[in-house]
Amino acid sequence: MAIQGTVPVTTLERVVSQDFNRAQDIINRTVVEAFRVWAREIRSGLTPIQADVTNVASGLTVVQSAGTNVVVNPGLLAQDVAASPPAVPTPGALDSDYRIGLQLSTHDPGDPWDATAAWWLLEARVVRTTTLSEARDIFNPATETFAPSGAPLDKQYESQIEFAWKKGTASQIPTPTAGFARIGALYRPALGGAITDADIVQLVAQVDDLSSHVGINGTAKRDNFRFRVDPTTLDATFSLAGQSDGVRVWAHGHTAQTLRSVVFIDPGDVGDIATADLWWYVYLAAGNGCLPSNLYGANIDHRGLIIVSRTPPNESGTNSGAIQSPDPFPATIGTGKAVHLGCFAGSGAGANMAPIDVADNGEGVIPDDYAVIGLTAANSYLNGTPTDFGILGPGATEAVPYGVDLELEIRTNFLDPTSVALGMFWVQTAVGEMTPFVASCRDLGLWKSWWHKGASLIITPTATGLSVAMATIAVANVANNVYELRVCGIRF
Repeated sequence: MAIQGTVPVTTLERVVSQDFNRAQDIINRTVVEAFRVWAREIRSGLTPIQADVTNVASGLTVVQSAGTNVVVNPGLLAQDVAASPPAVPTPGALDSDYRIGLQLSTHDPGDPWDATAAWWLLEARVVRTTTLSEARDIFNPATETFAPSGAPLDKQYESQIEFAWKKGTASQIPTPTAGFARIGALYRPALGGAITDADIVQLVAQVDDLSSHVGINGTAKRDNFRFRVDPTTLDATFSLAGQSDGVRVWAHGHTAQTLRSVVFIDPGDVGDIATADLWWYVYLAAGNGCLPSNLYGANIDHRGLIIVSRTPPNESGTNSGAIQSPDPFPATIGTGKAVHLGCFAGSGAGANMAPIDVADNGEGVIPDDYAVIGLTAANSYLNGTPTDFGILGPGATEAVPYGVDLELEIRTNFLDPTSVALGMFWVQTAVGEMTPFVASCRDLGLWKSWWHKGASLIITPTATGLSVAMATIAVANVANNVYELRVCGIRF
């Protein structure tokens, strides 16, 4: 059965009661199903189809059946069709360009295996199908009598879901055929064999994935940031969630994961995987209008793509430039389309990550050996000298992460008891804003402050000497005290 059906009546046809009964049934069914989708729309606050998510389902999940086949569960597909949709009349002036097909029973698309290793895309489209044809009597005005129509007439149209398999390669899920929507993907090895849950990837966006957050380009809402790199295994556990471009995206790792690997890394940055001390940014995004799940194995629950990139975030919490997702689902995520929810630094060779621990409120600690700046009398405590944290790292890259506020600390490295000054008053000038420090010149200590910055990583800490009366005195009166400025924490 399907919705969005009609009961056409030919001009001068003798209409019978069944026509009206069928029309009433179709109207009732359409109203009920439209209300169901509308109710979800009220919950999400947005229309069921977004500009970047043109195909939305309620159900239609792809599952394995007894290990020998795959089936598609019942559900609804709402599809935004092109100007000349296949097998569907072109939308008229008063017609919607949405097509809604309903499948009330389990569908068996068959096993596409052809003795070669490949990813197979299960695609679908909403088509208009003639489900009833009958011979009818047609009135002849010349004879003023009714006569049989001869060939049967179309008496009932329904919008139904048509499925098809499309073959990709052993490493990539193919793009859909024009006019079709991605539903799911299946990997079949060369030797065939049993089909497991791990072989199936869900792709189509569901109504529940739609976000109440305004999904325009360049906006994002960040909901959860829990991210921890285990200091023993140097792998990460995480629970991340956000909203971007009108959809909800989230990822939860049940076990520690090596995010610094080709499974997650932007293909353009793969060459930097083994470089130590580089900062990496974790994004979640919809890809090609899809929200994949089960793409990374049983130990990661997720909706959307997990992309780890060297492209830094902007001040809005989204990607500052286009990023790419790796195989088997390659997609280009445009600027402002992904939400930034995590970051980590490489440690040593290979895929190791430096320890970091970010709480679910977005505050975290980072290794305190990053961005250490000596503050000595010889350099006047960097008085008025800008320091660019964006070029202090390896290869003149960032020494601290973009896209977050930074927690700074000043610690005493050498204490000169002959100092005339009682303390030092440190402030941030030029780019950004730093909460002032007041550091002692006569006692050992450690003082912390937050640096609320913009897109720049330039900091200019300016020091002023303080007398015992807390009056301003010359910087030279601090004698030979030596301090260190470090970055020790982050806040989303």
